[in-house]
Amino acid sequence: MKKEGKTFVEGKSGEAPDAVPNGSIAESAKIETVRTPFKTVLKCKLTDAETLAYAREMADVHAAIAQLEADMKSLATEYKGKIALKLARLETLSTYVATGHEHRSVDCERVYDYELRLVTDVRLDKQEPYIIEQRGLTTDELQRQLALIDK
Repeated sequence: MKKEGKTFVEGKSGEAPDAVPNGSIAESAKIETVRTPFKTVLKCKLTDAETLAYAREMADVHAAIAQLEADMKSLATEYKGKIALKLARLETLSTYVATGHEHRSVDCERVYDYELRLVTDVRLDKQEPYIIEQRGLTTDELQRQLALIDK
């Protein structure tokens, strides 16, 4: 007879059945019990303590998931900002490469030449063109020259 994970061999009055040559069972043989251990998965009812422990762990896991999702959104927002900055720089660089120039703040000097009656704006960084702009003196600028001479 076999029961739930254990092998039983039973005989009459503690004797194991033995086969004899004519097919009858000898009554004098001993009963042998064989037990074979094994593991299996079975449904088990949780105790109140186990249920409470699992409920607490479930709440902790739920809170951890919420925190990770918030962190993920924060990182996504942060990285979107970083990507936007890089895209803006990429656009600026592509404009420089396409046009071959950029606009920079350059130290310059304005020279008033009263003999030639010219105003010349020149670059001080020695790049070409050295002369930025040249124009004639205005009447206001000529008046300043007279004020300087009178003193």
